[in-house]
Order: sequence, then C-alpha cells, then structure tokens
Amino acid sequence: MRIAFAFIVLILVSCSSESEKYKMIQFGKSSEKPESTDALLVKTMAKSDEKVRVLFPGEKSELNEMVYQLGKGDLVELLIDTKELKKGDQLELMDFREAEEISNIIEGLGEKIEEKERFRLLQYFFASPIAYEYKQGVFIYRKHLSNSGKKGIKNSIYRIAMECELLDGKKVYSTEKSADLFEFNKSMPDQVTEGLGVVMDMMEEGDEFWAVVPSISSFGKIGIEKIIPPDEPLVYKLKLIEIII
Repeated sequence: MRIAFAFIVLILVSCSSESEKYKMIQFGKSSEKPESTDALLVKTMAKSDEKVRVLFPGEKSELNEMVYQLGKGDLVELLIDTKELKKGDQLELMDFREAEEISNIIEGLGEKIEEKERFRLLQYFFASPIAYEYKQGVFIYRKHLSNSGKKGIKNSIYRIAMECELLDGKKVYSTEKSADLFEFNKSMPDQVTEGLGVVMDMMEEGDEFWAVVPSISSFGKIGIEKIIPPDEPLVYKLKLIEIII
C-alpha cells in the first residue's frame, strides 16, 4: 500500500455517473489543464515496462476520457481495469500542446526511428515553443526567409553560420567559436550528413533555418567518439551567408 505524504492529496475520480468504467487514485493535483485542441504526451508505467503515447482530442478511447480530466504533471494509479490498461498501472501526463502541430511531427517519426529516440524527440517537440514541420526526413523551422531567389547548383560552395547541439542543449559545434564560417562544396561527396544536405537544399542565400535531424540521417549508431553519442538526433541552427556559384 502506498504511503501518502502530507502534501499528497488522494482523489477518487469516476468518468460517468451512469456507470463506473474506471476509478483512479490521483497523487497531487495540477492547475495546468489541457485545452480541447491539445495533443497529450502520456507515460504508462506498468510492472513490466514503460510506454509513451500521444493522445489526440476527439479519439474515442477510455484512456482519452481519463487523461483529459487531468493536468500537466499529474500522476495517477488505476484501480479498475479498462480495455487499454491493467489494474495497478500508473499514468503520468507529461506535456501537451496543439494537436494540429504535433500530428505533423508524429507522421515524421516513422518506423525507421527506434522507440527510445522517438520518445526523446517527442519530449523535445512537446516542450519546444517552435512549431516544426516535417520535410524529407528532417524537421524544419523556417526562422527567416530572405526571398533572395539564389539557390545552389551542382558545383556551388556554401558558406554557413552554424550551431549544432544535442537535444539536451549541449553544443557540439559552433562557427562562432571557431571564428570561421562552415564551408562545403555541393558536388563533393561525404562533406555533410544526409540530413544536413537535405536542409541546405531547401535554403536560399540569406535564409535562416533551424532543423532537427534524427540519428538515421546524421551520425547513426556510431556517432562521433566523445562528441556525439550513438543514436543521437542533432539540432542545427543555420544561416546561409553566401552561395558561391
């Protein structure tokens, strides 16, 4: 039996006055509630494993009915079995944001991205104030569009101001620290990762993009020793200073 500390409030919640589909014990009570348009990031903690789910408003589901009564950070323990969860499972409502923004992210987090990395990316996107869009295997935020019309061709040289960091914010590369712009020749192979190449192909001279690149399109399962861990997504902040044609 769980010991209730003084600051923990135990609340029994039922979803229907007609029939008790479920009950749950709620530990604490959040004042930050989701809106009817929010997608929710929820962790299920069963005895054997942990799973993370994204719930969208309007879906007919006992879990949706239950979770949409809660607030951010709430932790509950189930007392009665439902079709989706078992007695004794715990739920934690981790975060929420606009469902329309998150639906595009979910589409991009396909089967090729492993579960642990997918979860970390979901956490990052839910916590970010930026609405990324999914394009060609990467997640893009077009911070500034120059409308210069100047794009690279086969033998172009790109001169870029760039910051690269891990999902936790740790910087692994910065042209500001090196005091030199990053340069690469579009026609030369293996100068940039696949994901970064995709982003650069979208940009015109003067554009400023932020991008999140999954590990499958960056340094994969190998990473870079002591710099980039294996299976690590990368966050790029890019400004295309000049294209030399």
